[in-house]
Amino acid sequence: MKVGFQLLTDTEALWVRVLKAKYNVTDSLPVSIRRSSCSRLWSGLASVWDAISDSVSWSIGDGSQASFWFDNWLGRNGRLVFDCLAPTVSLSVMVRDMTTSSGDWDWSRLDSLLPSVILDQIVAVPPPNGDFSPNTLGWRWNDNREFSTSSAYDFLMNYGLHPLDAAWKHIWSLEVPQRVRVFLWITLHQRHLTNAERFRRHLAPSVVCSICSLGVEDMDHVLHHCSMARNIWPRVVPPSMLDEFLHRPFITWLRDNLLYQHSNQLLAEGWSCRFAILCWLLWKDRCNAIFNPIESNRDDPLIRGSILMDECLHAFATRSLEIEVGKAAVVGVFRDAHGSWLGGFARNIGRCSVLLAELWVVHDCLSRAWSLNFRRLVLETDCMDVIRLIKSPSTSRVGNNLIELILNCTRKDWQLVFRHVPRSLNRITDSLAALGRLSTREGVNLSVPPTGLLALVEEESESDVAAHLGAHTWGSANSVACFNMHVDFGV
Repeated sequence: MKVGFQLLTDTEALWVRVLKAKYNVTDSLPVSIRRSSCSRLWSGLASVWDAISDSVSWSIGDGSQASFWFDNWLGRNGRLVFDCLAPTVSLSVMVRDMTTSSGDWDWSRLDSLLPSVILDQIVAVPPPNGDFSPNTLGWRWNDNREFSTSSAYDFLMNYGLHPLDAAWKHIWSLEVPQRVRVFLWITLHQRHLTNAERFRRHLAPSVVCSICSLGVEDMDHVLHHCSMARNIWPRVVPPSMLDEFLHRPFITWLRDNLLYQHSNQLLAEGWSCRFAILCWLLWKDRCNAIFNPIESNRDDPLIRGSILMDECLHAFATRSLEIEVGKAAVVGVFRDAHGSWLGGFARNIGRCSVLLAELWVVHDCLSRAWSLNFRRLVLETDCMDVIRLIKSPSTSRVGNNLIELILNCTRKDWQLVFRHVPRSLNRITDSLAALGRLSTREGVNLSVPPTGLLALVEEESESDVAAHLGAHTWGSANSVACFNMHVDFGV
């Protein structure tokens, strides 16, 4: 995994150029690298290439290479095609095509194509711009976009080379009755006594399906292809998805539906639980029809499934509260060398990593400071990683275009000092965090401190904090210290 990541990202390394030339690899992110004749190293890379390519995502620069729907570019979220609200999408739409002529995201289109949870993540990504450097690849499973062995191991164990591992764990957390979970566990082991299994144990005369007589009666046939199943699935799966739904390999079909979270908004909310219950009812009705036809339940399985779903929702109501972790806002306060309030701002930036939120703080602070005509600025942050990225931008794989915007601000004709401070000196911006979460994408300007902060501002203007603010000035009343913070991540 690490060698594969380096092959994609360390494009100037000699060994990378030699291998790419030898095996004629010209794409930045090839779909496959299999060759009929190759070295053991290349053969090993080819065997795990699907996992490698799924573990990298684009950091958007000019937005020209990355497909909006079919490439990973929104961090851990994955490909947006699985979240699309529209029945069809175009392969040719690039990320840059989803912006307006003014350079902002085209929210009028995006609002109708994607759910709000995805839009909250797009808010935190600066729109692509032709003046930015080209897109770059980074490691998808770390916020700093750098490869780590631990994140690669977690990915492989849960989603990559062991596709059933995540399903094994997930079935025990489904909000369905225990009998349904046990059924799914036996199904994944493929140990149900179907005709195929009973014939193998010399308990049945034939492997043929007892209901439709059209195939070998294994669990794939029972839940997927039998006439009983084919009478149910078209009634709950949208027509545009039905063909793919009915023709997936059984284990893939079972895993993808059990692990369903946001993979396609055309399916109903709570699809994993509904799918599990319908599979269990199909098996139960089948067994009754074959072995106990007199007492077989003639009620519609969909109606019974809906009733059981309602019971499940009621039973698990105490656990159904969803906390919106990851929603962030940026806040900042401008004060002079004496601690007096000069201005502030608060803005909701949707869902993003802590590091990306800290970079947004710096960008918004510099932009607003310039517009307020401050030309001598001490920018203070409690995040050391931000200062490191600004001083050494070439080492970063995260927020490349955002860092470019910050660097463009620093090149203006003013005097800037970046300084790391302990969080204990950020009490005012701590107090403004809640206001930031309630604000809009455009944000709010705070020309005067909110009423609840007046006492704290006066207290700090008379305390050691004011002395700290005045510790770095150029002998001018126009010297400003800016305290800033990424936000409080939460509800």
